[in-house]
Formats: sequence, C-alpha cells, structure tokens
Amino acid sequence: MKLDCTYVQELLSAFEKKELEQDLYEEVCQHVDTCNDCSLLLEKYRTLSQLTLSFQNVDSQPSFSSEEMFREPPQEMLKEIRLNIEKEEALATVDNEVLTFREVAAFLRISEDDLEKDVSNLPFFEIGGRLRIRRSCLLQWVQEQEKKRKGYSLLSLVGNG
Repeated sequence: MKLDCTYVQELLSAFEKKELEQDLYEEVCQHVDTCNDCSLLLEKYRTLSQLTLSFQNVDSQPSFSSEEMFREPPQEMLKEIRLNIEKEEALATVDNEVLTFREVAAFLRISEDDLEKDVSNLPFFEIGGRLRIRRSCLLQWVQEQEKKRKGYSLLSLVGNG
C-alpha cells in the first residue's frame, strides 16, 4: 500500500520514536526514502527534537559572570573551534561510496519521481527496506548508457525526444 504524504506526516513523531507497528514503520520508512517533502519534514522534526533535548539539559543559572561572558575567549578554545569547523567542512565534501535514492537523483540531476520510474534499470540494492547504490556502480552504469548512445546522432536523439 502506498502511503500519502498527509498520513505519513501525521505519523512522523511516532515513526521517529519507533512507536509504530513493524509493517507500518517499514512503509513510512520507504515513503520517507522516496519523498523529498516528507524526508525534509522528518529532518526538521529531528533537528527540533535535538534542540529541545539540548535546552532541557542546560542549567537555568549560568556558571559564569557577566564579566566573563564578555571576555575574549581563550586562544585554545578558538583554535579548537576552527579545527571543528575545518573537520565539518572536510566531512561535507567527502564522497560516500553508497548513495541514497535522493543522492542518486541529485547526482543524475533528475527528480526523484523520474528516477522512481526508471529505478529497475539502475544497479540498486536493498538494505533495511531502503534502496541504495554504490557510486562506482552508478558511474559504470552511466558509462554503459553513454556507450549505447554513441551510435545515435544528435538529430536522431532530438527527433525521438
């Protein structure tokens, strides 16, 4: 059964807390994997949940005076902050070998809906009810598609498109 976005969005809180029955949990999981809107909403929900938890763990009374608050941070702290930022930037540029459905669509620069129509032609594998593809397999598939098309002239492609 294909779930609609409205229903899935109502279930996201229970989904995140793993309070759904297994079958429904897997259906919501599959929907979120293939639906950009619901996936983004789930990410926002997770972020909000994490922020809420972090605020609950903050002491109501600051452990420093107002003088200390406006003092220049120590050089070690600034150095650590810069290193953390550099690490985060480096991690953001690392190419993952295993791509999600959404990452494949972005990589191919097509919509997830268009990718879903042609998913049977791609070398996907399934794990935990979610589709994944190795970047190297995707690149090989793209090269194969290019080789198939080499025989076509630009005019024949335009005439058939």
